[in-house]
Amino acid sequence: KEEGVLVWRICEMECPPLPVTPASASLAEVVFRALKKDQDERYKDAGEMHAHLKDVFSRLERIEPADKTEGAPARPLEAWTVTELAALVRSLGGNFAAAAAAIEENGIDGKTWRTLDEGDFLSSVQDGGLGLKKLQLKRVLQELGAL
Repeated sequence: KEEGVLVWRICEMECPPLPVTPASASLAEVVFRALKKDQDERYKDAGEMHAHLKDVFSRLERIEPADKTEGAPARPLEAWTVTELAALVRSLGGNFAAAAAAIEENGIDGKTWRTLDEGDFLSSVQDGGLGLKKLQLKRVLQELGAL
């Protein structure tokens, strides 16, 4: 019985959220794309995934050098790219997918995020907002505040 539930979860449920840091937000995008249920949304081959990973690591090396000292402050939100911000929001679970897509479609990076007000976050995607509910917004803001 438990095996059937496990198989169903693997086949039907989205991947649970990953811990969020600037690096994991970038990598989460790669992981979630690789785990997409729809084959057309996944990488076509290992070469495509490799190219995406090289791009992610290249960006991270420019922003977060490997020799970063222990205890150094996290990179400020204003330095986050559209891809990193969307990946962070997407990593919170399936209910955040539309908001992550709106971030990408509207080119919202960390600097832009800081200029948004509650109406921008809560307005529907059709009305130019991110379509978040109040509790979802609170969760996103908590994740960002923890960085």
